[in-house]
Amino acid sequence: MNHRDDLIKDIQPLTGLLYSSLRGKKHINILTPAIQKALQNIMDGLSDAVVIIDYEMHYIFANKKALQILGKTKKDVIGKKVTDVFPLISGQPMHKKMIESMQTKKSLHHEYFSDSVHKWFSIKFHPSRYGLVMYYLDIDRQK
Repeated sequence: MNHRDDLIKDIQPLTGLLYSSLRGKKHINILTPAIQKALQNIMDGLSDAVVIIDYEMHYIFANKKALQILGKTKKDVIGKKVTDVFPLISGQPMHKKMIESMQTKKSLHHEYFSDSVHKWFSIKFHPSRYGLVMYYLDIDRQK
C-alpha cells in the first residue's frame, strides 16, 4: 500500500460526514463551520484531485484541484447529479466504471483526458458505505 492508498483509506470515513451534511437536496449541516473549513483546507492542500459522489450520483465533495480539472465551480457541482453537470458522460467508459465500482463494491481504475486542463489522469474509484471516492492522479507526463 502506498501513501495515496493510505490517503484514500483516510478519506473514506469523511464520506459519511459529507454525505450526512448533504442529504438529497436539503442541506443538513452536521459539521461546525470550523470543522468544515479545516476539512476543506486539508483537502484543497492536496496536489491531486479528490471527488466524492453519493450512491444517487450527486456530487457531495470536490477539492480545489478537482474543480480545476472538471472546469467547474463548487456551486456548479455540489448537490447536483453527475449526469446533470456533464450530460455527455452518460454511457461513457468513465460513467460505466463509476457505476460498476459502486455496484460491485470494488475499487477500479480508469484513465481520462480532461479537456478543461488538457491533461491525462488516472482515476481510482473507491466505493465506500455512502458513495464513491474518486482520486485523480496526473499521468500526463507518462502519456
